[in-house]
Amino acid sequence: MKVLVVEDDPSTQLLLRLSLSDRGHRVTTCASAEDAMAIFPTDLFPMIVLDLNLPGMDGLEFCRWVRGQPEGDAPFILIGTGRDHPEDLHQALLAGTNDFLVKPYERHRLQVRLAIAENQIGIITERRRAIQQLQRSQDQLETRVQERTQELAKANDTLLTEIAARKAAEAEKGKLIEELQLALASVKTLRGLLPICSWCHKIRDDSGYWSQLEVYLSEHSHADLSHGICPECARKLKAEVRGQPPGSV
Repeated sequence: MKVLVVEDDPSTQLLLRLSLSDRGHRVTTCASAEDAMAIFPTDLFPMIVLDLNLPGMDGLEFCRWVRGQPEGDAPFILIGTGRDHPEDLHQALLAGTNDFLVKPYERHRLQVRLAIAENQIGIITERRRAIQQLQRSQDQLETRVQERTQELAKANDTLLTEIAARKAAEAEKGKLIEELQLALASVKTLRGLLPICSWCHKIRDDSGYWSQLEVYLSEHSHADLSHGICPECARKLKAEVRGQPPGSV
């Protein structure tokens, strides 16, 4: 893993570099907080080993600066201090450090603190990975929910359109049935035996009244009647006009 060492003492800096390199880490060293500030935004360091007493900006100020940067909550910060007063350590924790080590560094104790730091970083890294995976899953779920919601809304619109069309068709069907029923009710038909006079050809209606054939048909049907003369009657009429016996023409 990448480790940033901020230490102004050359011998302590070398000790930290060797100890960390032996543990398989890639080490970048700075002698001041200002130099570290120039490097930090360009790279991500899972671990920062920081001296409390630095020239210029001290370790606590730098720690607070780191925590205020984007992704600044990610690094594990191990601060080294020559003071072990409880108030000093309390202030270090308030500034955002994860652990501290009292100077001068004793090699065995340093190895123990680095091992603890590595274990904590592994837990933090796994936790962040799980959170990121959970966020991706949540984003995918929200996307799917939105897509499904849009699909259901579209299907609902289609269903409403079909229902409206079906209601319109039912209404039209009902209207046609009503019109047909009215038409059937108004249809007049001739049924049964019609009493008709063999001489004047009047027809007797249901009330017992005798009506002209033309009148009866008009009242009991929708037929339009026109008057004419058949060929046989025409011959009879001509014979009568000429004074000849019927059938002689």
